[in-house]
Amino acid sequence: MMTIFRNRLFLLTALAVLLGVLNLNAQQPRQLAPGVMTTIRPFINYSETFQWSDIPEIAAEAQGEDDHSFDWAKNVYFTKEVWCLQFSFKPIRFIPVDFPNDEGKMDRKMVWYMVYSVKNTGQFVGSGVSSAKEYEVDNTVNVMLRQEGEYDGSDEHAEIISGQKLNEVYKPGYRGVEAVAREQKSNNLDGIYVIDDIDYLNGTSQLMQVSEGEPRDGVKTYELQPLGEAKPLRTEEGPLSEEEIKERGTVRFSPRFIMAVQNLIGEIDYEKAENGFYGAKQTKRSEKTWEDQYLPLAFAQIAAFEDPSLTYQNSISFPTIEIAPGETYWGIATWTDIDPRVNNFTIYISGLTNALRWYDDDQQAYNKENQVPLTGRKVMRKTLKLNFFRPGDTNITPESKVYFGVPGQKASDWVYL
Repeated sequence: MMTIFRNRLFLLTALAVLLGVLNLNAQQPRQLAPGVMTTIRPFINYSETFQWSDIPEIAAEAQGEDDHSFDWAKNVYFTKEVWCLQFSFKPIRFIPVDFPNDEGKMDRKMVWYMVYSVKNTGQFVGSGVSSAKEYEVDNTVNVMLRQEGEYDGSDEHAEIISGQKLNEVYKPGYRGVEAVAREQKSNNLDGIYVIDDIDYLNGTSQLMQVSEGEPRDGVKTYELQPLGEAKPLRTEEGPLSEEEIKERGTVRFSPRFIMAVQNLIGEIDYEKAENGFYGAKQTKRSEKTWEDQYLPLAFAQIAAFEDPSLTYQNSISFPTIEIAPGETYWGIATWTDIDPRVNNFTIYISGLTNALRWYDDDQQAYNKENQVPLTGRKVMRKTLKLNFFRPGDTNITPESKVYFGVPGQKASDWVYL
């Protein structure tokens, strides 16, 4: 009797241990094989930390070219800290999902989806030109002299100003002669200037001197040299606390995934080329796009199939999450009703960085009658561009393959849209 009890106790103990191991494995994310995830490293160009621009609503108040009362609103120096998330993704996959239609029946559709993750590396880049005094870096400005009428040379304000520090450059016009700050070396990308390399993960900051390097294949290159050692992050009041560093380095990801395809319009005519081969004549193309949609029915199935131990976000829930330095979050992007004839396609992903550029329309922006600020301003956001290739016919199945990269094109790139 005792032997039977011990055997049962042993079996129960073994079963409990087994269930514990299974439960532990269920809580741990699946270990992916090398190469399954493709990672796009963060890329921040130092020129993205600043932009010179007019304030057109104010500059337009000038009464003609001779009125320089509002010149202070021209060529204003705008600067910001720029961050960029690290983006990793699995290959594009397909899953059939049944969706209810207007007649109360179910329609089976093939859903295209991408499983991805974003990581806040804590790396920021800020314009550190104004902080260069400590290192005596050449941050002078070039000043042009505008001559308006004759001048007898008797006034001290008329001397040509050059090599002055940024805070000393402006002097008011006098007797028709005006010194106008036209260009700072940190704007023309050819001189030597400074950027601030901020590491919110480790709570440090380091100034980097940027200088023009040797051209490569006709393209300008730039070299970075550290100016001194990295220093702890601090303000005028004192060093930042761990909570303040984390708060400053925390970002939000507001994603937008757009799939774009170049479709042919009309029939294709072929002609014989000089090399003897036949090829298609130049044909018109139109770009068709599909935006990422949150599809709850598909989302649940994809999450269960990919890795039920992970918590996935979508394009609606992601903006509510604060991503602290060092944190990684997973997401799923889904598309449906995609043209099955698609072979080459591009996915544009915005929201991975806060870098942007803008320009003002000469006619619309510089109009003193404008009642709405920023009228005529076109803002372009830095966007990740991914190219894909799907060989085969229109018969798409869950086993269909999609390859990252298109022959003759860059697999990935950063563009402004």
